[in-house]
Amino acid sequence: MDNLAGRIFFASIFLCLVAGCSIFKQPDEETATGGLNMRGYRMPTDSVVVELAIVDAPATQALSEAIWRQLDETTLTPEQRRSLALNGFRMGVSQGPLPLELDKLLAAQQANEDVDAETGALVPGIRKNRQRHQLRSGETVQIATASPKERLAWILDEGDYRRGKSFENAECHLSLRSYPRRDGTVRLKLTPEIHHGQPRQGVDVATHSLIFRPFRDKEVFSELEMEANLRPGHIIVVAASGDKSLLGHHFLSQSQAVEEGREKLVLVRLVQTQLDDLFDPGQIFTPIETPVE
Repeated sequence: MDNLAGRIFFASIFLCLVAGCSIFKQPDEETATGGLNMRGYRMPTDSVVVELAIVDAPATQALSEAIWRQLDETTLTPEQRRSLALNGFRMGVSQGPLPLELDKLLAAQQANEDVDAETGALVPGIRKNRQRHQLRSGETVQIATASPKERLAWILDEGDYRRGKSFENAECHLSLRSYPRRDGTVRLKLTPEIHHGQPRQGVDVATHSLIFRPFRDKEVFSELEMEANLRPGHIIVVAASGDKSLLGHHFLSQSQAVEEGREKLVLVRLVQTQLDDLFDPGQIFTPIETPVE
């Protein structure tokens, strides 16, 4: 009995010590913060941040040559460049600072925008040509490059033959998608699209709920898709080229009703990517410094 009593005594002391450890255990982070994540918002690993700008420029040969001699157009294959040129598009990449002539145009455009002194927002009526977006892999952002037209007739030159159509209530877009890679680069794709017709109501299914969204018919020119592998700081530049009757000028030339002899250049800058495990196999999370619009 004495041995049994001794065993019970020591077992009781052991249980008390264990219970005491659990009682005085330091609360974990979730308990200390009341269940709130106080470390800030974290971007998913397949997220990228891009900045967009549409620059208005004089359509002069001298300015065009000065800008394009400083851009790298070899990110596309010769076949892709030929297909784009046949249809009035041109794409290049700036891997450093923008060409000086283009940078001056962008700076002048920003200086002329009227900003509300109290809120910092653009004054109503001023079209906002600069945007910042956070994108997941494969997610789409629509860049409206031209004002809506009551009627738009277009022709696509595919080399061996041509095809074309005419649309009512048409608007030209460049559809932007991003695909981050594990080496720290991001493949950005720009696809010309014409959205046309009257808006209709559609239904999307997301997070076990139905979301009603308006949509329009669209013509997607997958043959003219433009793509490039970028690192943060690299910039894609897209502009119209060739004869004014070509498809690209519907997207990137100013309407004659607005001002003759001017064109638009679309700039897409890669700001940030989360997926970069070339030297660090762990996940990289970085808070967004500037709110995404």
